[in-house]
Amino acid sequence: MASLDSVAPDFIRKRSSPLATGERVFHSYAWCPGRGLMVGMSIADEKYVAFTTFRRTGEGVSTPVWIAPMDGGRAGFTTGANSGKAKRLAHTADVTLQPCDQRGRVKTGSSVVQGSARIAMPGAPEFDEVLAAIKSKYGWVVTAISVAGKIASAVRRKRTGMVPDAVVVIEFAR
Repeated sequence: MASLDSVAPDFIRKRSSPLATGERVFHSYAWCPGRGLMVGMSIADEKYVAFTTFRRTGEGVSTPVWIAPMDGGRAGFTTGANSGKAKRLAHTADVTLQPCDQRGRVKTGSSVVQGSARIAMPGAPEFDEVLAAIKSKYGWVVTAISVAGKIASAVRRKRTGMVPDAVVVIEFAR
């Protein structure tokens, strides 16, 4: 399994540290103006990521998403099973990720990270793993959005799309 790629500039030093499993993890160190020393930053540590999937024509479609790190050097996020992302992933697993803001504006000087992604539905082992990772990273905001989605669905008597019914699991290219 590939480790998460760092999105920091080339001047960052990397240090390897052994884990109990014998696996090695790479930590990135960077001095960021206004934020101080940043340790261990990776694409999955970003709050928002521009997740780009590709149409059959090869044209990229970017969407800002929350992302959370998972075991095995993977990352994941929630989505709707009928979303455009899910439909595009049905024909190609190739994706790119890049740090962005909540509106999808890519951060200046950030690098593009390549990977492959797949959809996991409820019942798949990765589904609960991604939900737990998202809730762990984003906390009470996830609960608030979930409650708001359930209320909206009840009021409208139809599914609103605010409650995720699928997750995307990303494995990063080496």
